[in-house]
Amino acid sequence: MWKEIVAFAGAGAALYAAQQSELINEKAAKILAGIGGTTFVFYLANRLYFSGGKCYETERLDGKYVIITGANTGIGKETAAELARRGATVIMACRNTEKAEAAKAEIIADYGIGRPTAFTKNILNSKIKKIITPVKSQQLIIEKLDLSSFKSIREFVQRVRDRGQKIDILINNAGVMFCPYMQTADGFEMQVGTNHLGHFLLTELLLPEMNRSSKRTRVIILSSEAHLQTK
Repeated sequence: MWKEIVAFAGAGAALYAAQQSELINEKAAKILAGIGGTTFVFYLANRLYFSGGKCYETERLDGKYVIITGANTGIGKETAAELARRGATVIMACRNTEKAEAAKAEIIADYGIGRPTAFTKNILNSKIKKIITPVKSQQLIIEKLDLSSFKSIREFVQRVRDRGQKIDILINNAGVMFCPYMQTADGFEMQVGTNHLGHFLLTELLLPEMNRSSKRTRVIILSSEAHLQTK
């Protein structure tokens, strides 16, 4: 009798364990499916949005002169490299010329003549691969420009004029953010003075030179959605 009871209890325990195992496996499968789905969504978001915009244009910029403010890091540096690969001469207008020199060296190391990555790094498709060329050192010109100082801006523009430098494209890229309260050399709050007033003066002073250079000049201004968070 006891053997039958023990056997029955054992069978019941086994059945219960099997049912629980199925429930656990089902829950685990749902969790794994959820993780997989979430991972896939983040992958797509990274590819389509967070990785930034992509340029599929195949136009060359040979003979074009481009000024990029803040070209020593981030978007400015990558823009300088990409435009130089398409044949443009880029004036890297930076506050810190030592960092600009380091950025120039990195661009040459990645995309210079004889570099193994010159035709492989950051290539979106075969059409773009056909139109890019290695970057030459003389294509990257470093100039001192402190956008928080009207004096520095005027001196920069004067050097451009003195060289008789034509300007086809101006890219206002530099900017500061999250800095403690401080003032520019001219008494303006640092972010407003650098990001807005500095670029406004620079553009205003360069427009006559740009209009004399070409009928197809461009002024490109980078901005951020961070202003939507202000109160």
